[in-house]
Parts: sequence; C-alpha cells; structure tokens
Amino acid sequence: MVDEQATHVEQIMHTKLNEPILVTFLPRTLGHGGFTSIGIYVSYLDENYAGGVPAMVIHHEMVHDVDRVLGGDYRPSLLVEGLAVYASGGHYKLEPITQQTAALVEAGLYIRCKP
Repeated sequence: MVDEQATHVEQIMHTKLNEPILVTFLPRTLGHGGFTSIGIYVSYLDENYAGGVPAMVIHHEMVHDVDRVLGGDYRPSLLVEGLAVYASGGHYKLEPITQQTAALVEAGLYIRCKP
C-alpha cells in the first residue's frame, strides 16, 4: 500500500523518488494523525477516532515530503498544505475539493493574487 502511494505521488508530482521515504507508524496520535519531518510519521491506532484513511494519510504526507525536496525554503504554508490536500483528494479522507473551492469563491472567501 505504501509503495502504491509512492508511485502515485511520483506520477502527480512529475518526479521520481531517488531515495526511499522512511515511514514510521506510531501507536498514538500526534497532530491530525500524521506529519512529515525527516521521514513520515503516521498514527496507527486500534480505534481510528480521527477518521483518517491510512493510505490517504501516507499519500498526503508523501506529497509534503516530495514538495519539501523539490520546493525550496520559502513556500507559504497555506500553499504547502493546499497542495497536499488537493493532490490527495482531501485532508486524510476523500472530500469534494472542487465543490468546496467553488463555495469559497462564491462566498468571496479566497485569496486574490495579482499577476
């Protein structure tokens, strides 16, 4: 399952992973159930009270790791998180990203960037 997520991240990020990504499963929850530092750390519990889908959590965190390697030092955290959510189809679970974005635009709750 982890290898499948790595292959998909390579495809959507148009890159090739040159080194394995260390994935550590934790028997407790830290943050929202996963985080990326030097490697990926994913909560894996008997009871999944946060509702995250393990494959999506790993995919989301892999996007963060690949983005870190490709991206440089000055990436706004909003875009870093947005990329991982968009590339994974939601934040740890499938979500209607397009509809949510359309609702934000319709409500005027978005950041307008000037060229």
